[in-house]
Amino acid sequence: MCQMLGQPMKLLALTPFHIYPPMFGGAERCWNLLSRIGPVDIIALNWEEQSMIGNYGDVRYHLIAADDKAMEQAKKLQANGIRTYDPMPALCSKNLTTIRKAIDAVDPDLVILEHPWLVDLIEGRPYILDEHNFETFNTGSQYGTNSYDYQLVKDIERHAIQQAEHVTYCSKADAEMIQQSIGFQSGATLIPNGVTLPNETAHGNSRNLIFIGSAYQPNVDAAQRLINIAHQLPDYTIQILGQCAYFLTNTQPNVQLIGPVDDDTMHHHFVNAYAFINLVTHGSGTHLKIGRALAYGIPVLTTPTGGRGYNNIIHADERNIPDILNRLNWQQQHHKALQEAALLDWDIIGKRFKETIHEHL
Repeated sequence: MCQMLGQPMKLLALTPFHIYPPMFGGAERCWNLLSRIGPVDIIALNWEEQSMIGNYGDVRYHLIAADDKAMEQAKKLQANGIRTYDPMPALCSKNLTTIRKAIDAVDPDLVILEHPWLVDLIEGRPYILDEHNFETFNTGSQYGTNSYDYQLVKDIERHAIQQAEHVTYCSKADAEMIQQSIGFQSGATLIPNGVTLPNETAHGNSRNLIFIGSAYQPNVDAAQRLINIAHQLPDYTIQILGQCAYFLTNTQPNVQLIGPVDDDTMHHHFVNAYAFINLVTHGSGTHLKIGRALAYGIPVLTTPTGGRGYNNIIHADERNIPDILNRLNWQQQHHKALQEAALLDWDIIGKRFKETIHEHL
């Protein structure tokens, strides 16, 4: 690490949610990148009234609860029509006094900003923005480009990108949209989502089709689309994992709504999967669940939107999934998936991220 007057440079990462242990895709990206860059303080904002400080290898992790005034303000904003919760840290930034004090206490030389939502708390400090998605596009897709939510997110993200020392992004598709809409003022680097390689891969002996997703609406919609074609797949069992299962309507006997699972149970389902089906139709960024499926060697059938950033996938939709499954060369696709996953090992992606960060220290 670079030196200033004989002292190591201080690195701080800001995340708008709890990331350790990583329980969902965004947290997984944050933890796997940030825990590989060397000594770093991570300050994570938490809206659930829980705070803690812990040391994990080179990471000093501060989980800081939002102040009571900020939580009250967020509730009022929601009651007054703000539909997306993501920009709440920016809207409530003046009342997030505890996290401001924590940032000042670290007094970093460089900040890594995960998502744009905490940009107002940096107050002139140099930062690198890690874009998980093109949030402006996501919000416009979900609420319409004439909505207040869209304009709000657009203004926050534009400011965060334009003021950054550098931007990292997940997929070339995102970079192209950002370049056309906002432009990178100080350069950008592709840092794709990585994978954790399991010690056992899928064997292909089952007839289980799986999908896993959070309660994020595009995931719920994708899972419901899969359920809606279950009657066309009577020889298969469809298993829906993750919180999205709580929001689905199902009357099909070959569908199992499993819900959230721990790591061991998730491993069991992935090892015993025949194919992973992702029918997401809107959003940006790349899906870590696709990377996980590839790491297990599971053939992935996905919409072009769901497969952004990946190569060894099979483009599919509700109309052609039965036919694709009937023609699937499982062993060939299994081999291709494992080849791609090997290049996306978090150690490889984390090294690339570390090099990018240290170039700007």
